[in-house]
Amino acid sequence: MNELNKIAYVEDDADLRFLVQLTLEEKGGFTLKTFANGQDFLAEVDAFQPQLILLDVSMPKVDGVSLFLELKKNSLLEGVPVIFFTAQLSQSDLTFYNALGVNKVIAKPYNPINLIQLLSAFWKKYQANLPN
Repeated sequence: MNELNKIAYVEDDADLRFLVQLTLEEKGGFTLKTFANGQDFLAEVDAFQPQLILLDVSMPKVDGVSLFLELKKNSLLEGVPVIFFTAQLSQSDLTFYNALGVNKVIAKPYNPINLIQLLSAFWKKYQANLPN
């Protein structure tokens, strides 16, 4: 099983981006590359090659859904799981995100310390379900 190390995080809220980066790097031991918007992420994602992508759904310019659909076209990211973060999550939203192929949806607000446990549990389950 591959250990989770490299995470890309796209979030337009600078304070939240900093808090999550600090928590995941200092407490979780992950290598996290943050991006303030989808355009910056798309420009650098191939060079960074994340194992996991965390996307805020509501962002200016390129929202999380549009960014996710763009990522699906990138063959280098095939098989890289994507987790959405959203402050507005209804059952119909969840159904829509699942139909798109998003691997997990996490509602905001969330405790950054709990995020380490959530991501670790997600990764373990994700790896266990990969074909051998």
